[in-house]
Amino acid sequence: MPKKNKTNFKTIFVVDDEEVFQEAVKTHLSNNHKKANIHCYHSGEDCVANAKHKPELIVLDYHLAPVESSAMNGLQTLQALNANNSNAHVVMLTGDDSVQVANDTKKHGAFDYIVKGETAFAKLDINCKHILKQIADAKEIEDFRKFKIGFLVIIILFIVTLYYFTSR
Repeated sequence: MPKKNKTNFKTIFVVDDEEVFQEAVKTHLSNNHKKANIHCYHSGEDCVANAKHKPELIVLDYHLAPVESSAMNGLQTLQALNANNSNAHVVMLTGDDSVQVANDTKKHGAFDYIVKGETAFAKLDINCKHILKQIADAKEIEDFRKFKIGFLVIIILFIVTLYYFTSR
């Protein structure tokens, strides 16, 4: 029987300049990921500045209404997160249905690109399941790697001890 996935998101960022939609995404994620700390930001700059909280998931809008003309859009935010070695899985959730924009964000490491609409939350749920599976798989691989190292250390210590006592 396969192990049940017990991995949960610890921290999620929701980055969207539309307050009502941002709150809807936050509520939806809160209902499905009760243990997660969900932080909301209206700008890419705020998201990047708070990446120190190490979110596992970032739900990011592409068009972030700039207060300043130099404000980052979703792609620039994604690039800044990558430059800061963020391990977050970024799901673009935006009203822009441009294939070029979708390809650009995927090319720069977005996990998926979802266009806002009636199926958006269902698609977000599917992405969350896939991301949690990836996180669980990576943790299992890391745990196995640590086990192998520990086992090798024990074998080496056993051989050294055996050699020490037999060479006397």
